[in-house]
Amino acid sequence: MVTLNIPLDQIREEARQVDPVRVLLAVLVAPFLVVGWTARAVWTLVTLAYAAVKVGWRVGPAGPSGAGRPRGAR
Repeated sequence: MVTLNIPLDQIREEARQVDPVRVLLAVLVAPFLVVGWTARAVWTLVTLAYAAVKVGWRVGPAGPSGAGRPRGAR
């Protein structure tokens, strides 16, 4: 049999110290934080993809017409 030692007095003390206004503000701000973080992540992915396509276009094979090759390349 397992005996659990749950510090109920310490938990009650911690619960009394919680400020309801701060909890409410955190709940109200959380969606904006998530939206901002997601928008930044999407923007980073889009800019990385754009840069990768741009570099790939520049250094990739030029095809039969030779367009896209750097000057002086054969």
